[in-house]
Amino acid sequence: MMINKRKIEFVAPGDRLGVVEEFSPGLGTYEFNGVIYAKTVGLAVKDFINKRIYVKPPNKKPAFPNEGDEVLGIVTGVQDKVAIITIFSVKNTFLPNSFTGFLHISASSHKFEKTMSDVCKTTDVIKARVFAMKNGLLQLTTAGEELGVMLAYCSFRGNELNLKSRKGVLECRSCGNIEYRKIAKNYGFKITGGEKIEHHNS
Repeated sequence: MMINKRKIEFVAPGDRLGVVEEFSPGLGTYEFNGVIYAKTVGLAVKDFINKRIYVKPPNKKPAFPNEGDEVLGIVTGVQDKVAIITIFSVKNTFLPNSFTGFLHISASSHKFEKTMSDVCKTTDVIKARVFAMKNGLLQLTTAGEELGVMLAYCSFRGNELNLKSRKGVLECRSCGNIEYRKIAKNYGFKITGGEKIEHHNS
């Protein structure tokens, strides 16, 4: 009987790939609270022989976000006044290589936000717009109803949070946990065949 030694599937940043008890995180992945997530867009390879997960990027020509472009990214770091965003899509087109953008709290919303954790959290998928380039760094904004968090996960269970209120209230259907984000109007994010981005309301 032949044993399938590898499993390959298309993934986007923020997709859950496995846990550290079963696999070690490889290229194109990162670990958070014992869970392995995709860091880049591409093909996730689960190597059951070597107990390793890695993501192979798609074969496409490099692209770079420009001022005014709408981008999708995953929140990879949150401080008191700034969030670090790994950009993986520009104008609904996946990038073969990710770029780093910075979202300052002053550019996160038209209303006052006390701390960055009220806007987004690590592993959130976020829709933003590039508004400036300073010292080679992409400056992002999520001000406006079309921009903001597109997908968020429960801080306790790691499950996808469902939209409970347009005011940014999200709920985990597994444990009932309530969390808050600065959400985009069309909260919801998924990948379909052919590397196409679709938005859906939860």
